[in-house]
Amino acid sequence: MPTVIILGGGIIALSTAYYASLSSSEEIHIVESNSTFFECASGRAAGFLARDWFSPSVAGLGELSFVLHQRLAEEHDGATSWGYSGSTGISTSQLGSKTRGEDWLFEGTTRAQAASSLAIQTADAGPAWLASSASSGQAEIISNPNTTAQVDPLRLCQFLLKQCIARGVVFHRPAKATRVKSDNGVLTGVYITESGTEKLVLCQKILIACGVWSPIAFNELFPSASISLLITSLAGHSLILRSPRWKPEDIGDCHAIFTTSPDGWSPELFSRRGGELYLAGLNSSTIPIPNLASETIVQGDDIEVMIKTARILLGDDVEVVKTGMCHRPVTSTGMPILGKIPPVHIGLEDIDGPGGIYVASGHGAWGISLSLGTGKVMAEMMAGDKTSIDVSPLGP
Repeated sequence: MPTVIILGGGIIALSTAYYASLSSSEEIHIVESNSTFFECASGRAAGFLARDWFSPSVAGLGELSFVLHQRLAEEHDGATSWGYSGSTGISTSQLGSKTRGEDWLFEGTTRAQAASSLAIQTADAGPAWLASSASSGQAEIISNPNTTAQVDPLRLCQFLLKQCIARGVVFHRPAKATRVKSDNGVLTGVYITESGTEKLVLCQKILIACGVWSPIAFNELFPSASISLLITSLAGHSLILRSPRWKPEDIGDCHAIFTTSPDGWSPELFSRRGGELYLAGLNSSTIPIPNLASETIVQGDDIEVMIKTARILLGDDVEVVKTGMCHRPVTSTGMPILGKIPPVHIGLEDIDGPGGIYVASGHGAWGISLSLGTGKVMAEMMAGDKTSIDVSPLGP
C-alpha cells in the first residue's frame, strides 16, 4: 500500500491527514516530535477565521478554507464541539492612540489592508461585555458573521485528531525523521527515530508541515539541498480570560476587537462561544525558537503588560485563566509556502506521478483560518488530483 509521511502534528498536518483519509487508500503516518500534541500555535492561537481578508494570491485559499470550516461545523456540530460561531469584527482606538487597532498586522501580513477596505459602518460603542471606559466612543465595524468567525483551535485540533485516529492514521510520538532513503534518485522511505530506536518506514511522499520547525526538518533531511525554506518565527503571547459580562448565551455571536495601546502594541481581543475571552497581539520576531514546542517559555514581563491591558478593556474583575506563548511560522512575503519541492534541488529524480517532498508552512497569523483549505489542497496535490484551487503562486 502506498504510504505518505507527514512531519508535524499541528492543525496543518492533521487537516491534510483528515482530507487525505476521506478519499485515499494510502497509509498515512504522522510524525510528531513532542510527547503531547498542540503545544504551539495549533493549541494556543486565537482561532479567528476570515473569508475575504487576504491578498489576491491567498484569496482563493481563504475563501475555500472558510467554506470548509462552515461545512465541517455544520456536519459535526462544531458550535458545541469546538465553539464555532460567526463573529463581528470591530476596530476601535480606545486605549489612547489615534491609529487603527489592526495596524500591527501590517508587519508581514495583509489583514490590516484588507480590513481597511471592508469597513461596513461606524458604531457608537463596542460590545456590551467591554468595560465602560473601553466600549464608549467611535468604533468601526469591519466584518459581520457571514465573513468572519471564531473557533477554539485546541478543541478543533482535538476533533481532527480523533477523526484521524478513527480512520487509521498511524502516529509516531515523540519521534523524529532523521534521513531519507532513495533508490536511483527516487524516494523510497524515511528513517524515523522513536523511543530510542531508528526504523525505516517505506514511503513515496513526505509532507513537511512542522510550522517554524519546517526549515530545521528540511535541512536535516536534505543537508545538501540547493534551496532553503525561508520561514522564521513571529512569537506571540496570549491570555485566556473570563469576565462576568461575557455570557454568550445572553449576547449571541462572538466579536473580534482590534484596538491599540499606549504601550506600543496593538491588542486583539476575541470572545469565544464557551465563555472565554482571548487576548493577543504582543509579538516578537527575536525570541529564539526552542528545540521543541513544549519547551516554549512564557515571558513574564510581557504577560504583565497584557494583564494591564486586559483590565483596561474588560475591567478589574477580569479573571486570568491561562497564559501562553507560541511561535507562528512567517515568510517575508506574508504568504504561506504550499507545494512540491522541485526534486532537482534535493538530489531526487523528477519521476512521473505525485511522489516526492512537499511543504505546507508559513501561514503566520492565519494558520487556523487557512488550515482546512490547506489540508484539502495538499491532500489533493499528493494524490495527483486536480486541486480545488490554484495554489501554484505559493509554491516553494
